[in-house]
Amino acid sequence: MTNVGQPSARQSRLMLRAAAGCWGDARGWGERRALAGFFARQLLRRSGLGHGADETIALSVGGLRLDVQPGNGELYLYQEIFRDAAYEQHPAFRLQPGWCVVDVGANIGVYSLRAARAGCARVLALEPDPSTFARLTRHIRLNRADAVIPLAVAAGAEPGRAIYRRGSASTTGRLLRLRESSSTNAVEFVVEIEPLARLLDRHGFNTVNLLKIDVEGDEAEVLKGAAPALARIERVVMEFHGDAQLAESESLLASHGLTRVLTAPPAYAYFARRGAA
Repeated sequence: MTNVGQPSARQSRLMLRAAAGCWGDARGWGERRALAGFFARQLLRRSGLGHGADETIALSVGGLRLDVQPGNGELYLYQEIFRDAAYEQHPAFRLQPGWCVVDVGANIGVYSLRAARAGCARVLALEPDPSTFARLTRHIRLNRADAVIPLAVAAGAEPGRAIYRRGSASTTGRLLRLRESSSTNAVEFVVEIEPLARLLDRHGFNTVNLLKIDVEGDEAEVLKGAAPALARIERVVMEFHGDAQLAESESLLASHGLTRVLTAPPAYAYFARRGAA
C-alpha cells in the first residue's frame, strides 16, 4: 500500500489504477465531483500542502459510501477488492449469498462491505485500530450492511494484549510484543488479542464458508488461534507477507485438511477443504 510522502513508481502506478477504476465505476456527476475533490486533496497532500493524516473525505463509488483518507492508499482498497477481486481469483472463493464469512484485518471494511453486498448472511469483521474501527462501524451504518458484526480486537494465538503500531497509512499497522521498544515516530497503543476460535464460538459461527486474513505478517498467529475451529472452516484466503509466513501457515492448514489451491500475485494464497474447491 502507499505511504505518506513521495510515492515510489510502483505506488504511483497503483494510485493511478485506483483513480481510473473508481472514476469508471462512479455513478453520475455527484460521485465524480466528490472523486475529483479527493484527487485534488491527494495531490496537495503529496506536495506537503494538505491537511493532517487523519483528514477524511466522504466518497461514493458505485453506490458504496466511504470516508477515505487522501494520500495513503485507502482508495486502492476499492480497486483491490471490488475491481481486481484480489480475494476471489479462484472460482470457489467468489462470495455467495448465505455464506458466513470472517474478515480478519478488516481495516475500514471494504471487503466486509463487498461480502454484505454479495448477500452473505453473516460477516465477522475484526479491526484493532480504534480510529480505523470507528470508520469501519461508520461504513457499516452508511451502507446499511446489517450482516456485518464489527469487533475491535486483534486475532492471535493466545488471549492477552499487545502493542499496536499504526503505520503511515491505516493499511500498514501491525502488532508488536508488549516488551518491544516504542518508536518516537509511531503512534502506538495497547489492544486486546483473542484467539479466533473463541470469537467464532462466542458469536455462533458454527460453519465458516470463508476466512479472509490480511494482518501484515501475523498470518500464522491468527491461524494458531483458529486451530480448534479449523475443522469447521471451508476456505481460507490470505495476503501473505513472506515465504516463511506462507510455509508456516500452509503447514498448519494442511494438518487440518485444508490444501493450497492457488497462489496469485503479488502475494495471495488460497486454501480449501476437499469438496469446497
